[in-house]
Amino acid sequence: MTAKSPQSLSRRVVLSFATLLTLVAGLYSLALYGIMEFTEEHLIGQMLDEDMTLLIDNDLRQGRYPRLSDVTVLYANKPVYGVQLPLIPSAFERVPEGFSETLGEEPGFVYRRRFDGYDLVMWRSQGGFEVKEIAIRDRALWALLLVSVIGVVAGWWLSQRIMRPVKKLAAAIREAARSPVYQPLTLQLAKDEVGELAAICDEALRRLHDALAREKAFTGDVSHELRTPLTVIQTSLELLEMGALNETQKAQLTRLDRATASMDRITTIFLILARNTRPTEADGGTPDTVSGIAAWPLGIWSEEARKKGLSFEIDLEENCPGTYSPVLLSTVINNLLKNAVHYTRQGYVLFRTTKFGFDVIDTGPGIDADEYDRIFKPYVRGVHASGEGVGLGLSLVARIAEIQGWQVRVSPNPSGGTVFSVTLVNAEPSRVDASYQAG
Repeated sequence: MTAKSPQSLSRRVVLSFATLLTLVAGLYSLALYGIMEFTEEHLIGQMLDEDMTLLIDNDLRQGRYPRLSDVTVLYANKPVYGVQLPLIPSAFERVPEGFSETLGEEPGFVYRRRFDGYDLVMWRSQGGFEVKEIAIRDRALWALLLVSVIGVVAGWWLSQRIMRPVKKLAAAIREAARSPVYQPLTLQLAKDEVGELAAICDEALRRLHDALAREKAFTGDVSHELRTPLTVIQTSLELLEMGALNETQKAQLTRLDRATASMDRITTIFLILARNTRPTEADGGTPDTVSGIAAWPLGIWSEEARKKGLSFEIDLEENCPGTYSPVLLSTVINNLLKNAVHYTRQGYVLFRTTKFGFDVIDTGPGIDADEYDRIFKPYVRGVHASGEGVGLGLSLVARIAEIQGWQVRVSPNPSGGTVFSVTLVNAEPSRVDASYQAG
């Protein structure tokens, strides 16, 4: 699963500031439009009501034709006090009493009043008002666009000022992280949240370097203190082998020699894992091919398999290119073969090289599919596990694979049992190296 690239904090500040200003301007524009609608409905309605009252009292009641402006028309359902007015057109028959508007080719304001059995409708063109309303609306939209642009520019300027100390802190931490020794963060920052964060990061870096120094000293001491007695044991075993021994004693010495070599190898691996570095030739010996490294564990577990009455098969026809650390790869092969021989009660164990690595196949009880993502964790054993062991072998395999950039997959054997596939080439170290695959 590829990680998403982090979103720029500066960009978020710019977008947030621009969005806030645009939202405020939009709300202001909506409020302005609402005020215009309120003005149109109440003030103009009141004005038309007053105009109609004047026309009724000053003209119609006096029997005179009302004096109207060029943009105003007065309709009636019948002659009013003897004055013949235009009849109410069908378009206005359903207009409610009071103020309303008409839309269409020529929008207008309409005011309707009923009195003394008469029904009057006054229509006034809103052409001039509509022009001004459209002009105000257009200016509000342009203002909204301008505010958005100003918001982006102001947000960018503001983000640069806000992010400047953060960027300085990030650069200082990045530089300090590259140094093998502790370097205090020498930044002149204000006593604000960023300054407090700088102090916390500086303290964390100091403690981290102190911990790494202690761990380096510890691993060096452990390497020396453990290898010295192991060397003494190995030398003593070699001297004992030079003496006259019976078959039982020779078998015991072989077993001790094998256990001592395994202890020396495991000690080296744990020190490599503690340092979280790739092994050198001093740690892991001269690099060798898969077939060459596999010879030692294959010799051990082929003998153990025969003792259990199992068929131990070796297929080295495919050639996996490259050379590898003997101590690391032999440990991976040894642990997988050990599990295969240990859990298989009948059938076979097969070690097979491939173009990309190798497979270890057995006809044991198998591993349930829902356990594929658990068995590589420390101290976890499958439901079919039995005998000695605490569940660290496969977790050690996974940790070695992670350091080396290898991949380990587990799948069921069609003949019953389990297939462990180790990919050594064409692996992608940027991904999780100890992966799991069912089927």
